[in-house]
Amino acid sequence: MWETPCTSCWCAHGCAPTARPPALVCAPEQARRAQRILPLLTAEEETVFKRGRNAAVHAIPKNATTAQYHQATALECLLGWLYLRGDTDRVSALFDVMMEEN
Repeated sequence: MWETPCTSCWCAHGCAPTARPPALVCAPEQARRAQRILPLLTAEEETVFKRGRNAAVHAIPKNATTAQYHQATALECLLGWLYLRGDTDRVSALFDVMMEEN
């Protein structure tokens, strides 16, 4: 689910979908960006995030720690849950916050 808004954002800036930086869609980067939205989540969104983080994981990519992978999985769960509920405005709002540079 994270890759969909990333691709849309990248294309909106005139870049080809295949030209996006691979670092943007890796677990460590997703985990770092997820930290930006945690204070903005509603109680229900936080519950979904935590449930996704605690999902059973059977394999961790070699470029990520277990904690990073759990955070990335939680982010994917949250964005997917919002998308399936039809709350694409909220997905966009959270994505915009995650894409802001410090």
